[in-house]
Formats: sequence, structure tokens, C-alpha cells
Amino acid sequence: MRAFGTEISANRVAGGEPSEQARDSIVSESEVGASPAELAREFRCTAKCIRDTISRYNKTGSNASRPRSRQPPKLTRREKRTLLRTVRKTPKITYQELVDEAYLQKTVSFDTLYRALLEQGLKNFRAKRRPKINRATALLRLRFCREYRNFAWRSTPFRFSDECSVQKGRGADAEWVFCYPYEKWQPRMISAQSTSRAPQQMVWASIWIDSNGRTKRSPLIIMERDTSTPRHGYSAHSYTEALEEGLLNSYRPGERFMQDGAGIHRATHTHDFLVNHGIWTIDFPPYSPDLNLIEHL
Repeated sequence: MRAFGTEISANRVAGGEPSEQARDSIVSESEVGASPAELAREFRCTAKCIRDTISRYNKTGSNASRPRSRQPPKLTRREKRTLLRTVRKTPKITYQELVDEAYLQKTVSFDTLYRALLEQGLKNFRAKRRPKINRATALLRLRFCREYRNFAWRSTPFRFSDECSVQKGRGADAEWVFCYPYEKWQPRMISAQSTSRAPQQMVWASIWIDSNGRTKRSPLIIMERDTSTPRHGYSAHSYTEALEEGLLNSYRPGERFMQDGAGIHRATHTHDFLVNHGIWTIDFPPYSPDLNLIEHL
């Protein structure tokens, strides 16, 4: 049964304290002659609860709930400031290292540390993985961004394409970093990773916006391994077969086709295929997955 005067989602727990509206009704009905036993049956509580409610109203003149005592905080203001300084100095610190570095003289849980830092707006994000790049690569990225930041997407369709490999062991040895949300992409907050990997199965796809402003996407192409290679891996022949199936049917002359600098993209066989079919490619800076929109999909 619902408690008096409350929303459905806030029903009173059995044996709990009546709501302030219910206490007002108890006092009103008591003043017109209702007995504690009758009120206890009506409001589904004990007669003692009814008598205590009436007695408290007679003493204080109010049915408002009185403030309750709280458990003292686990960390002092000084300790919270020390935690903040420590994670700002070493964002990739672990919780156990944080306890040692902050010289906490008491035993606190990791949840307590998380809540204390959350009060300051800090969250523990998983460090973003990005390849290590040198200054020359950074300058190529900057030049690419300046060239295409005002690109007319609707007048000249621009196709983003990429392969995706499904492999075992992804997501292991993840680094976590304490930072504000707007700092996730700063160099000292990211986790640099090796660019070498051993794919198990690869797929290819592309996305673009057509001249009418509608978003388009190619079919998801399952790439075939090249059995003529020593390790039966994926070669330029595997890549051009995927382009034949997923690109040629929808490609229009003059469209710009984006592919990254993978070895099978730079192969002579791939270059000849693109030239023979009149596919216009662009120079894409190396180690720049964040500049390829399809990476986010």
C-alpha cells in the first residue's frame, strides 16, 4: 500500500518514518478525536509511532524532520588537497600508489579516494591510446588539418575508408589516468602504444556525405587472405578485391578517397588499380587515426 501523500517511486519502507504530509494528517485527525489505535491502522504504523508524532508536535509545533547526525568524513580537507596535488603531479598514478604518496595515516578504500577526487571534478579515465609521433609527423598533421578545415563537404564528397582487424588480446594492460574531461587528449594523459599488430580477420568499409548532404556508407567487406603470400596474410591483392566489391559500384569521378598509409595501400599494385579506375586519393598524414572519421565508428 502506498504511503500517504508520496509519489509512487518514493513509498515509505515498512516500519520507516512517516512522511511530513502523513504526520500533518495524523496531528489533524488526532485533534478531531481519532485514537492512536485507529490512526495506526490507517497509516500502517505502530501506536507508539502515532503517540511520538503527536508528542513531538506538541513540544515543537512542527512536523518537519529534524537533522540527523552523519558519519564523520574519512578524509580531512588537508588530506583531500594533498590527494588533488598528487594526482595533478602524477596523473597515471594507481590507487595504491596514491595512498602511499599522499601519506594517508588511516585506512581508506579506493572508493573513498574516487569520491574525494570526484568532488574536485577529477575522474579516473582509461588513458587514450595513440601512436608515438615525431615533430615531422606532427607538422604533416598540422598541414593536413589546415588544408581541410574549411573543406566543402557537400560540393565534393570526401570518402573516409579503413580496415578493422579482429584479434585476440585487445584491451590488455590498460593504463588509467586522473584528469579533467577536457584533458583526456593531452600528451601526458594518453597511453602510447606500438603500431605493430597481428590481425586475425580484417574487414573494410567507407563512409561519406553525398552531394545532397545525406550520409552514406559502403557494405562491410570481409577481406580475403592472399594464399600466394608466405604467411597467407592480407596483401595489396586482398585490398583491391575489397575495393572492387565495396568502392567501385558507388564511386563517382572527382570524389576524394581517403586511405591511410598502410603498406597494402602504398603498394604498386594498389596504386595501379586506383589510377586505372580514376580514383582520386589524397595525402593522409601517418599515424593519424584521430583524423579519420571512420575510426570512431
